[in-house]
Amino acid sequence: MANESVNIANLPKPLVLAALFNGSRARGLGARWDSGEDMTPDEAAEIIGANEKSFGVFGADARIPGKEAPGENLSFDYLKGRVLKVDISGDELETQGYDRDNGQGAAARAIDAVRRELGLPSSDVGTPALDVGTPDTGRASDSVGILANPRQIDLSVDDYSQKLATAPIYRKKAVVSARAATPGEIVVTTLADGTQETTSRVAEEGDWVVRNPGGERYLVSAEKFASRFEATDQFGRFQATGRIRAIPNATGGPIVVKAPWDEYQFGDPNCVLAATIGADDKPSKDRYIIGRAEFTATYAPEASLSAHGVPSQDLTGGLSL
Repeated sequence: MANESVNIANLPKPLVLAALFNGSRARGLGARWDSGEDMTPDEAAEIIGANEKSFGVFGADARIPGKEAPGENLSFDYLKGRVLKVDISGDELETQGYDRDNGQGAAARAIDAVRRELGLPSSDVGTPALDVGTPDTGRASDSVGILANPRQIDLSVDDYSQKLATAPIYRKKAVVSARAATPGEIVVTTLADGTQETTSRVAEEGDWVVRNPGGERYLVSAEKFASRFEATDQFGRFQATGRIRAIPNATGGPIVVKAPWDEYQFGDPNCVLAATIGADDKPSKDRYIIGRAEFTATYAPEASLSAHGVPSQDLTGGLSL
């Protein structure tokens, strides 16, 4: 009989390891090594050999210091005194060993916590482990638009900083709808193509929910809203004033980034990489993904816009990077 398993395809390995560690317990002599503190994704990333703050070792891209083959040694028996008995290198996590020492269903609960953080449906529990190489086109992550096997990129590294520093400048041309956020609500940003781009943090007093012309919604803090939007004479309508430098996704495939608001963003091969800019035109640390359709609907080259954000010429179909 096949071991029970939980689907962990496309979930960041540091989040998976941290969740499993935090849901486990020390046994026997291991208790003397257990600090009782939860593991952070940063700590998990270091353990599995990810670069500092990369937060994104995905499946076949996993690397361990001193190992050249992908996915080697992502098997954890005991970790800092706690019993894990798991191998997180593949798309399926066998739960038998973990659940034996941490309680029936413990592995699934840990993974479900990760999926909730990323705005994904609960994992399927009790399904047979997939054979190596067997396609799984029915995964829940696919059904909500999360792209298969995304490549983790870090927009803060020098290479991207240099590219963004010389990238074209774009300015928002659109008038958006906005309302005051209800404290405690969570906003899911879904792109026009159905890709679930990100899930917001929990809204606080003073936050705003902004809706772009393309229909995607996102959460904005009071401070950022005041700096990026101006009121119009229409109730609930605001003129966007944001400026960015932007470059195309040149990886040739789907990507994922850790956004400035501390959530994961997923982008398809045609998405745009952007950085907000100030009066000095230099890229800020606010760097993120914009869907291509949303970019086209929202931004125009700054030189083509009037002072009020209105295109000075017909730009239909003319926005390209």
